[in-house]
Amino acid sequence: MATFIFDLDGTLANTIPIIRRVAKITSEQYGIPTSDEDIDRYIGVPLIVTGEEVLGKGRGEEYTLAYAKNYQAHKSELQAFPGIVEMIKKLDKEGAKLAIATSKREKPAHETLELIGVAPYFQVVLNSESGCGYKPAAGPALKAMELLGSRPEESWFIGDSLHDMACGQAAGIGTIGVTWGIIPPGGFDIIKPTYICDQVSELSDLLLRLQHQ
Repeated sequence: MATFIFDLDGTLANTIPIIRRVAKITSEQYGIPTSDEDIDRYIGVPLIVTGEEVLGKGRGEEYTLAYAKNYQAHKSELQAFPGIVEMIKKLDKEGAKLAIATSKREKPAHETLELIGVAPYFQVVLNSESGCGYKPAAGPALKAMELLGSRPEESWFIGDSLHDMACGQAAGIGTIGVTWGIIPPGGFDIIKPTYICDQVSELSDLLLRLQHQ
């Protein structure tokens, strides 16, 4: 039985356009010009850490609250990438252990899973308030395996960023990079995942094969 630890934004949920838009709105409120490239550097990093970088030391919580308020106006736009819900249902039916490791806070993490229709299928949801550290460190992957009673040799981290791949590799587990999220073309060359998938159907077939190995 395999264990699959998923990133959330840009991997399961098509949230990158919303994140960029909300980050720009929030930065503009403070008179700070920003670009997609600036924002993309912080995707996958906890908001409080981003806020410390954007507004200055000691103002991370201020930025987080401003961002969260702006995000509420756009959360109805959240949706899963096409094919994701069907894939997660198949994996659940086949008995796979499923976990989320996201840098979102607890409430928006669970809210996103509910909105995209996959919340019932995840036994473990780790977030920036779970007390296990942040990607790219190994903590989230190690904690997910601990809670699910999983061994490294049967576990996989699936994500769209270098932070995700680094987390999985640091935990000593297999990694699967997906290219429909934040990663630019050739971006995984820096940290080579075990596998790279360009389409959800390709990822679904791969995970089902791994489940039955």
